[in-house]
Parts: sequence; C-alpha cells; structure tokens
Amino acid sequence: MAPYSYRPLERRSEIRVLHLSPALEDYEPLCGTLVHVDLDSQPYYKTLSYTWGEPDFTCTIKLDVPGFLKELYNGYVSLYNDEGVRPGDHISNTTHDSYISIPKRDHPGWVAFRLFISRPWFRRVWVIQEFALPRLVTMVCGDWTMDATVPGMIMMLFNVIPISHVVADLDDPIVNELAHRGLILVQAHLRWRLRCGNKTGLATKIFDSPSATDTSIIAPTDRSLHNLVTMTSICDSSDPRDRFYGVLGLCTDLDDPGLEADYAKEVEEIELDVLKNIFKRGHGLRILESLWWSSRTTGPSPSWLRSWTKQPAYEFTCGIRARNNFRNRSTASYIQPIRLEDASNVVLIKGYVLDIVEELGMERSSDCPSETTVETVLRQIEAMIEGSLFLRNGHYPPDAWWRTVIGNKVDKGSLESAEYSTKYRNFRNILNDQVDNVETPYNDMQKLKDFDELMLSLARTDDARFCITRSGLMAMVPRYAKTGDAIITVFGDPNYQTFVVRKRANSDCHIWIGKAYIHCISGVEYRDIEEGEPCEIKIC
Repeated sequence: MAPYSYRPLERRSEIRVLHLSPALEDYEPLCGTLVHVDLDSQPYYKTLSYTWGEPDFTCTIKLDVPGFLKELYNGYVSLYNDEGVRPGDHISNTTHDSYISIPKRDHPGWVAFRLFISRPWFRRVWVIQEFALPRLVTMVCGDWTMDATVPGMIMMLFNVIPISHVVADLDDPIVNELAHRGLILVQAHLRWRLRCGNKTGLATKIFDSPSATDTSIIAPTDRSLHNLVTMTSICDSSDPRDRFYGVLGLCTDLDDPGLEADYAKEVEEIELDVLKNIFKRGHGLRILESLWWSSRTTGPSPSWLRSWTKQPAYEFTCGIRARNNFRNRSTASYIQPIRLEDASNVVLIKGYVLDIVEELGMERSSDCPSETTVETVLRQIEAMIEGSLFLRNGHYPPDAWWRTVIGNKVDKGSLESAEYSTKYRNFRNILNDQVDNVETPYNDMQKLKDFDELMLSLARTDDARFCITRSGLMAMVPRYAKTGDAIITVFGDPNYQTFVVRKRANSDCHIWIGKAYIHCISGVEYRDIEEGEPCEIKIC
C-alpha cells in the first residue's frame, strides 16, 4: 500500500474519515483509507473519544464495574419507589447498610467505582464535546461495553440523594481528589449532552427517576461561553489552551472571529480574549464573583484577569449578607453596572465603598485544613476579638464570630442559631480535647458527623482570612488582603456581594483582590452609604 500523502482540507465543513479495511487473519497490521467528507452531506461515521494513559502499567484490576453500575442505578430507583427515600435525604455512613436496595458499604464494587471515575478520560477537556454531540455514545473499558450515559445518571442521582462515602474512602488522597473531580465532570458531561438535545439511551429515564425534581437538568439549553469555560477549570489538557478551544464547538453565543483556535497565541492572551467577550455580553459580575481571589496583584496583566488553570484547592463560598431593601438598589440593573474599556483593559464598576480592612487574622497556608491548623487559627481569632480596638462592643450576639469564620454557610443551607451554636461549642471542645464538656444528649456518631460538617464548612473559607473592619464589623477577606484595602459592593447586585480592592499608588485605579463576606446583623449597617449615589470604581 502506498504511503499516505497529506492533502489539506478544502472548506470549513470538511473533515477526514478513516475507512478501516477488514483483516484476513488475526494480528494483521491495521490498514485503511483516509478520505475527505463534507459534514453538510451528513455522512455516517463513528468517533473515538479517548485519553492517553501513562506509558507504564502499574497494576491490573479485574472487577465487574459495569454490573455494579447497573446494580447501583436500579438500587437508586428502588430507594425512591420502594423504601421511601426522597430527594434531599442523605444516606450517611451509619445509615447506609440499613437500606436493602443499594450495595453494602463493604461491597468491592465501591472501590472499583471510585477508581473508575478517577480515570483520566473523565477529566480530559475534549471529552465534553465528544460526549455531548454524537447521537449515540457507547463506553468501552477493557473487555466490556455499556451505554455511556449510565455513569452520568448515577452521578445525578448522587446529587439528588447523597451517599457520604462515594469518593471519600480511598487511602490515597490524590486518587480521592481525582475521583471527586470525576464525580463532578461525569454528571456535567450528561448535562451538556441533554442541553445539546441528545436524550437517547438511558438518559431518557431521567424524567421517570427521582432526579426529575432537579430542574437544572432540563433547564434551557444554556451553552454560553462563560458556562463552558468555567467547567473546564477542573479539566485536564496537555496544552492549557485547549481548556478554551476544546469547548468552542459547543458555544451558542460565539460570534467573535477573534476567538477561533489559534495556537500561536499564549494562554494569557486567550484568557483576555475570552473575558472581553463575556464582559461585552453584560456578564461582568459573573466573572468577578467567580474570581474568588486574584494572584495578579503585581505585574502588567489586569488584576481582574481570571485564570482557568490556576485555582485554589477550595473555592471561597459564603452566604448572603443581611441587608434591607435600600433605595437605588434595583435588582433589574444586575448586569448593567460593570463595563470594560476595551482599549485600556480597565473594568469600570458602578458601586459603593462600604468599609476598610483594619485588622487581619493569620493566613491558613495549608491546601487542606487540618485539625491543628484550624485550632491555631480559631484561637488567634478569639484573641483578636478580645483585644480589638475597632469591634463594636455589644453589637454582635455570641454566635456571630464563628458564623463569620464559615461565611455563614453550611452544607444544608441556612443556619439555625440554637442548633449550630451547640454544634460549634462541641466542635471547639473536641478541638481542645475537652470531650467531657460536649453537651448531652450527644452520641459519638453524631458528634463526629457534626465535627466533619463544620470542618467542611471551614474548608470553604480556607483561602480567606478573618478581618475586623474600620467600622467595627467582622468579615472574611481573601488571603492576599492587606490592612487599608477597601471593601466594595456592586450597584444593583441582587445578592449584595462584597469584594476587596486595593488602590494603586499614584493612580485612580484599583487592584482586584477577591471575594469577601461581611457579617451584618441588622442589615442596615451600611444604609447611609447604599442609599446614596454610587461611585465609579476602576479596576485595572
């Protein structure tokens, strides 16, 4: 057979398709013909979505994964239909084995499942469109095949009825983290497939399952550039530019020729092009609120330039600060107060300077909060509060400071004062090894469950620092915040979010530092400011 001679594609709608020739005997070399076809003629072809593994084999695992996945899916349906479990119910480690529908905790399939979703294929950025666009998708792993929508269905069910130990029981913390990312992405793949209109295969059962109550699954087909590139922040690619180029084929709001794939550009140049496109569409606040901290506090790059390839281990998430409805705070202007000056790369924000960072707590330096680190930080915060010259005396109820530390947000929504005050006191007693002071009735299993829950809540603010403001309020601010930084809010933001900025020396411009949380009690702490006229805040 003559060697292949390269021929360039003649039009944008043309692709190359490999016709494989049948083998007469086993182990013959692969042979085929590479031909050009026009997509406008709707040719029939199969695509192969794959990822390269490591060059060396490290181990061999033989387990019936496909059988376990089907057993798990059917078990979930039985939980809903036969055992009365409803969306929002939580299957904890202690209650797991009381359910007859799902495999027991010691079933070897759980280990295989966690190892399965930690495979690199699930994290590969190009898989997003490779999974979303074909009419039919089949998963092949070793010697078995299955409907590729099954894992995504199970992930969605996990999202509706959580099982505590799904990705937390492996000995290797790195594999645990990979499995957690896989768990997020495998259901995201199915969501994007549904948003592309492909509802064939097992995914059609979604409307007859408990997850039918999850309206986001069948929400309008939002395939915006912002949503897609946000998801790629937890994906992998050998070339970081593919975090953007790998999803362009799915975008429904892409009309900027400057965003076509161009591998002559550097990553930062592509990030800037993408963000400019999103700002022009009126989604500037979505960018700023997702930039929970900025590491670009020095150098020539804009401080608001988000990197999708350099993110902290934990996203700083917090509750909504207490507030009353003020004049001039119409939520209809949500996307209007932020615009971008294209030529200068300056972001103009219409907003309010609420307060100034005055006293700062210690920085938590570890990627994952340990009990020792948490205890040290909390002790230092308690000492800060006792010795503060700015804190408003008598303004805060006893539970205010620990609510501030966790951003007034836990896994199960709003906080109930009495319940969480008790939980937090017990949490502090456990940290101080004063187990005898833990309040009763309080069994060991519940104690550990509450302890884990509060450690997870603290993890959300792991990249933030405790702060007391000039006006005497408690707050959590980004790790890079400094004394003298300003705390601002955006005019018209319905969530009344707060952010930290820093004035550049000898300039009217500010550096974007990141998201903050101010713990307000009455909701009128900044009434005089927020009922006034907003000012223009320049971010560069």
